[in-house]
Amino acid sequence: MSNITHVLSIEKNIGKRSKKENRMRKKSRITLLAESAGLKTETVRARLKRGLTIEQATSPILRPPFIPDVCEFIRDNHKGISHKAMASAINKKFRLAITERQILSYYKNHHLNSGLTGRFEKGSSPANKGKSWDDFMEPESQKSCRRTCFKKGHRPHNSRPVGSEVVHKDGYVWVKVAEPNKCRQKQRLVWEEAHGKIPSGMFITFLDGNPQNCALDNLALISKEENGILNKSGFRFDDPDLTKTGVAISKLKAMTTKKEKKENGN
Repeated sequence: MSNITHVLSIEKNIGKRSKKENRMRKKSRITLLAESAGLKTETVRARLKRGLTIEQATSPILRPPFIPDVCEFIRDNHKGISHKAMASAINKKFRLAITERQILSYYKNHHLNSGLTGRFEKGSSPANKGKSWDDFMEPESQKSCRRTCFKKGHRPHNSRPVGSEVVHKDGYVWVKVAEPNKCRQKQRLVWEEAHGKIPSGMFITFLDGNPQNCALDNLALISKEENGILNKSGFRFDDPDLTKTGVAISKLKAMTTKKEKKENGN
């Protein structure tokens, strides 16, 4: 390995160069390493890209990474350990230079799963729970973090006060009723203020077809069955009075159908 040592020592005696000269120096360095080891330049370059040391990259006989002992080690220990940690454990135990990408490929080829999801599982607690910043962060880091932390009482720039209204993409008007972000549809609030809580299975329809017109005289309480009859029979109109008549007919038809089913034992 004296030739390799000589190649590396040359770099210490060379001054600053341009980027182009540095690239040429790197190329010639790999070529010299390859020639000194009796290997092809492409072979040495590929080994160095895999993260091998210079000694490993210039070794005439490179030990294959996934020997039987390594494969057995992976099978016995792959649960609950990341690819990076597995590569590190193998390299330390077997004195190899396996990369995280190689471990990932091995897992895929052999249908292995570490069981890690990358998410906090239910019941898990943060590593810094119950600790102060001094327990896990340097003073300089704390100073940097405090500059960007939300201050007590901070409100986002897009926050809205309780009582504010916004029209969603569905065309309905939503009203903020409580902090932090509890909202309800305006037509339901208007109806409940006048008539009390809306029964389960019932909803509000707009007599003029405009979901943003939440005036009380433009609202009607109907069931799912009545709504189906309204749509199927074409009883919806731009004129609120006509739609109101359609609602009355739909309610009558729904009651008739329900009575017939009861009489037939359905």
